[in-house]
Amino acid sequence: MKFLTDFGDQAVVLPMAAAIAIALLLLGWWRGAIGWALAVSGTLGVVLSLKIIFYACQSDLPDFGIRSPSGHTASATVVYGALLALLGQNGVPGAARHLLLIAAAAVLLALVFGFSRVDLGVHTIPDVLMGGAVGILGALMFTLLAGPRPAGFRRWILGVVVVVVALVFHGRELNAEEAIQRMAIVYWWPFISSCHRS
Repeated sequence: MKFLTDFGDQAVVLPMAAAIAIALLLLGWWRGAIGWALAVSGTLGVVLSLKIIFYACQSDLPDFGIRSPSGHTASATVVYGALLALLGQNGVPGAARHLLLIAAAAVLLALVFGFSRVDLGVHTIPDVLMGGAVGILGALMFTLLAGPRPAGFRRWILGVVVVVVALVFHGRELNAEEAIQRMAIVYWWPFISSCHRS
């Protein structure tokens, strides 16, 4: 499970997201690059905000069994789900069917990565359900924002980018969770200051 879950670590996801954005720009798909940047950064921003809120405000929130929404699950779901949309038949007739296929793939990704996090004992089922839901919405957001691929778009280049980044960065860990927890406890943001416990 560790091998699988490492594909969702920020040490892999962040360079992969950046490399794909650059590749999309170089390939001339500006709308795709903007959609990618908005979907991925939006997903990561939402998960970061939720983590800070749950760390700082845990005792003031209803007990849903959520300790910290799973960032690995959200990150892997949005990046690999949106990547499937990139490599699939985006923007062709039958786009509603394509959206359903991406939704199904994103749900499957969320389940697989979520299970790996629960199996490793680092997250609860509610943690991964929340992370997965955010990631699924991010993948769908990309699919809607990207629009049709430009004519002559070379998908194989994206495949090469993904494989190279995965080979170079897989197995590395960013250990972002500890930094987020420290930030939430020590330096609370104004919008959650009422929840801070000193």
